[in-house]
Amino acid sequence: MPSLHRCENGRQALDYLLRKGSFHNPSDAVRPALILLDINMPGIDGSNVLAEIKRDRSLRSIPVIIMTTSDDQYVIEACYQMGANACVQKSFCSSEFSHAVHRVVDFWLNVAMLPRLDAVRSEVNTPTFEN
Repeated sequence: MPSLHRCENGRQALDYLLRKGSFHNPSDAVRPALILLDINMPGIDGSNVLAEIKRDRSLRSIPVIIMTTSDDQYVIEACYQMGANACVQKSFCSSEFSHAVHRVVDFWLNVAMLPRLDAVRSEVNTPTFEN
């Protein structure tokens, strides 16, 4: 099972991802392979965290799964427009929620093909394709 890092709020999540503040040491902020992001997190909300992730060249290829209690189509569409890779409705039943999270993690880490972590560069990473 992959390691898990939980952030308490949006500011802490951004500090972790951008290696700022108490996470300035790269060994304290390992680049995640997958981000599960609560849209209603305290402080900086999930939509603003998502926007920052997708603006940053070194982070934008990390799949971001939005977790929400809402089934509002406007919210879901907005998340996809901002670059979310998926939206998952959080269940109020903890066992259903746990099962959904396990299925999401299994898909993104065991089925989907993701860029290797060591292949992601912080410089301009514009792919080139040869015929």
